[in-house]
Amino acid sequence: MPEPGQVLGEATREMGRFLRDVMKLNTDHRNFRVFGPDETTSNRLGALFEVTNRAWMAQTLDEDDHLATDGRVMEILRQQEPELKIRVINVVNLMTLQPEKEHPHGLSDKEFDALFTTDKPIIFVYHGYPWLIHRLTYRRTNHKNLHVRGYKEEGTTTTPFDMAVRNDLDRFHLVADVIDRVPKLGYLTAYTKQLVRDKLIEHRQYINRYGEDMPEIRDWKWGG
Repeated sequence: MPEPGQVLGEATREMGRFLRDVMKLNTDHRNFRVFGPDETTSNRLGALFEVTNRAWMAQTLDEDDHLATDGRVMEILRQQEPELKIRVINVVNLMTLQPEKEHPHGLSDKEFDALFTTDKPIIFVYHGYPWLIHRLTYRRTNHKNLHVRGYKEEGTTTTPFDMAVRNDLDRFHLVADVIDRVPKLGYLTAYTKQLVRDKLIEHRQYINRYGEDMPEIRDWKWGG
């Protein structure tokens, strides 16, 4: 490195190259293995597959990637699919958030609890200031689990989607928010959170270069 801050690099990707070189030097003895709890490539260790494969003793198909009986990368995957149910509620009248005793449009506690539950995490996305939603719902049973994402006065002359990103209102931040609020997802979400971080980096690099949102954002349409 000629000077600090002059070279771009990812720690795990560099680790992958280091392990590749170790694996290559160990070709004769073949007593060095890499064990991982997750998919090797997603962990940025893909350089290993330049010199070896995944250990695999079962049948292989033509489309299989880097599987071999003499592979020295051991992926220990625990398959578990936690059931996650998501309810989407479109609030078109904010006054319904208040108790019926405080506003004629307000919902009763029973009606509100039927929609928002009494004990589940709530992520409320609002285009205005978050404090307003908290003031309207502070008497509700599940207010302690209400997490409002709204305008934080972050932004400048930028793209429409970047305004959402700067205020943590975009799809990627919201996915990460769900992961953080649902404890049973646990370690299974590590790959997804890394994907979210990668997409936010990709977004930033794209708008800095082209001055507009990525095509997958700009051209997205709601599926019919």
